[in-house]
Amino acid sequence: ILVRLQGDDTLLVIDRDSTNGTFIGQRRVTEGYLRPGDKVILGLSSVLRYELQDGIDQVYQRRMHDARVRDWLTNAFNRRFFDDQLPAELSYAERQKQPLTVALLDIDHFKRVNDAFGHPVGDAVLVAFCKALRQMLRAEDLLARVGGEEFIVLARNTDLTGAEQLAERLRVCVSELRVELDPKEPPIRVTASVGAVSVEPHRP
Repeated sequence: ILVRLQGDDTLLVIDRDSTNGTFIGQRRVTEGYLRPGDKVILGLSSVLRYELQDGIDQVYQRRMHDARVRDWLTNAFNRRFFDDQLPAELSYAERQKQPLTVALLDIDHFKRVNDAFGHPVGDAVLVAFCKALRQMLRAEDLLARVGGEEFIVLARNTDLTGAEQLAERLRVCVSELRVELDPKEPPIRVTASVGAVSVEPHRP
């Protein structure tokens, strides 16, 4: 199947003798034109909608996507996204014959922060915690919030030695965090327990 831009927002779809055919709407075509809003059916089950988006539409779609996959408070990925992504990351590691590290962080005695200062302050600590971690992690690493004060990092191409080093860097990063909410009061400090495991696919 070929798709060519014809200008004036129109696409020309060409079916090169596919087994199950190409349909625009309910009509099977060997050649047909798509205009914004048209649907094309490929084979037995794939339905695509041709749509143009301006800058505002793109921002809206990105925000809608982020709302589905990110934690509303910390902007880390949420538990659902992590659960969906982990099998894909394991498959990628197996295909590429690369190790994958999973690191779990749990903020120590976080309930004491909420009890002593209130939940808004606890929320501010979580936001600062994630910001500090993101600044330390690589762009390709995944940070997800999987519980109230529990977070997971997925790090591609990181073996057991790298997992140990990553866990220590994460621990030190949190221990050095200072959350200052009132210049007249001492900053809030937290620590975290960190554990890491590396999955290393068999190399022939």
